[in-house]
Amino acid sequence: MKGQVGTRSQPILADGDALYLDAQTWVDTLAFETRLRKVRASGNVDLHNLAAAIRYCRGAFLDGQFAEWVLLERERLRCLHIDALVQLATLLGERERWQDAIHPAHLACALEPLRESAQRLLMMAYARTGNRGLALRQYRHCVQVLADELGVSPMASTVALAQEIAGRGARWDILHPPPAVTAASPLKSALLESRAGIISALASFDHALDLL
Repeated sequence: MKGQVGTRSQPILADGDALYLDAQTWVDTLAFETRLRKVRASGNVDLHNLAAAIRYCRGAFLDGQFAEWVLLERERLRCLHIDALVQLATLLGERERWQDAIHPAHLACALEPLRESAQRLLMMAYARTGNRGLALRQYRHCVQVLADELGVSPMASTVALAQEIAGRGARWDILHPPPAVTAASPLKSALLESRAGIISALASFDHALDLL
């Protein structure tokens, strides 16, 4: 999402010192969230609106701008985008459309490599489409990223899925040893904790807005 507006002759109007968008102006970020609200409000699984919403996400919000409000909005929209991708991949997998699930799961992993639910979805999508090698390679990538960024090992559910994909006869501990796990630096831990707090606060804002 780039915060782009549709092509109108005067999409931005002025009233004294105030600037605002013309009511008929199309904005990709607003279109994205409008589609997501339709998905939430429908009560039923709505793959069409979910996929349509994701198509509006074509990059970082106001990329190249670093004002505080821009950074907060960029992270909020990024989290919504990742959530939508994981939801879409999950729904496609539930319908056994694993080939279609690969793209949203792969994009979710690229945007947030530390999200193990997305990593498991991509591993499962690869395995269910006959690409066991790619599934195990994705697992090893997940192990490495978690070790490098957080100094932790994958969750038991992630390891169990990898072992299931590898098969009963595989010597998992020998063929695919996890990398050495080192503790995260105090600075990295503090930054990750602050980031988690920001994401939690943004989620609270979203909930409050939905109630208005």
